Amino acid sequence: MLYNTILPTKLINTLEQYRERNALIGNALFNFMEEDPYIAKWISYEALSLPVEVTERIQAAFELFATYTEDYLKNGIEKGFLRKDIRTREAAKAVNAMLFEAAKQLFRAPEPREDIMKAWTETIIGLMLDGLAAHS
Repeated sequence: MLYNTILPTKLINTLEQYRERNALIGNALFNFMEEDPYIAKWISYEALSLPVEVTERIQAAFELFATYTEDYLKNGIEKGFLRKDIRTREAAKAVNAMLFEAAKQLFRAPEPREDIMKAWTETIIGLMLDGLAAHS
């Protein structure tokens, strides 16, 4: 389900579509975490106490997520939505860190979670596409 939400990025042709797809990806991740709370647990602090073999598998999953996010960022650069000088691998991991933190916070939040999910989605997309600098 999450994978189908992410692809195909080549069909995104406007910044608004890019922004909308970001929201879909974030919401799909949050829903995925909510459907399987165990996933939310392994991306949080509990992962630190796991055996080395499990930790390595979790790290491999993080690298895979980073690959998908990096492809998404590269598409944004190719389409002119994002700056050309972005270090895509590092940016992908930073974006994913925000998503995983949002999922962790969402998992710990009391019901209903819609407002929290909306706040995190808007914040992450705002940081990705608008930054924190005041534009004059």
